Amino acid sequence: MPYLSPFNAIQTTLEKEPSQYGITDAQSTDATSGVSALGQFRLAGASFSSLVTLTFESVMSVSDGALTGTLILYNLTDAEVVATQTTSSTTPVAQTTTLTVGAAAGNIKLPAKIYEVRLSVSGALVTDMVQLGSAVIRTS
Repeated sequence: MPYLSPFNAIQTTLEKEPSQYGITDAQSTDATSGVSALGQFRLAGASFSSLVTLTFESVMSVSDGALTGTLILYNLTDAEVVATQTTSSTTPVAQTTTLTVGAAAGNIKLPAKIYEVRLSVSGALVTDMVQLGSAVIRTS
């Protein structure tokens, strides 16, 4: 099977209800960069049965405990935040946010929409960093 980029393959892969789908590899950003868009993908909540639970999971840390790293799953089509995860830990921390499929604001929408993963860190210096080890959407 040929290698498919995560962003090119997300819809096909998620429609088959895998147990885990990586939406971004390890990345980092500094405080002078503002909010970094790590990638975009198309996702349709209608592709999942009502018995499937979707979660947004990440592993991230910051360079200094006085900082806050923020990871956002954003519905770019409708300009809505779907999930937000934050950390002030200097060692990698795993986080899980349950996603809801539905029509309400902040949900994974039933019709296909474009989503974006965003990363930022508080602070003001180029040495103020957030490190993202991974971000995945998991089905169970």
